[in-house]
Amino acid sequence: MNPVQQTLWDMEVLYKTTMELYESYFTMLEAAIENTPDTDIDRINELNSLVQEANEALQADMAVFDKVVSTDVEALMSIQDELKIQSIYDKLKK
Repeated sequence: MNPVQQTLWDMEVLYKTTMELYESYFTMLEAAIENTPDTDIDRINELNSLVQEANEALQADMAVFDKVVSTDVEALMSIQDELKIQSIYDKLKK
């Protein structure tokens, strides 16, 4: 595999991994929301804020992938630095 093919393969793996992380995160948030009593307004508001933040991060990450697809190989190599999923995932671990 030449360097360009390797970079494209790596990008595909990064994209799939990123989308899997978002799917897991949204699934966990959904479960947390379902398990939160309707009377716990503060927790529901907190979870709704996390959903909103994750939606915004997902949109930003999708824009990064879209931008990279339409640019050059050097940009492909720097995509991971621009993604927001890591900060979202770090919050989940807290």
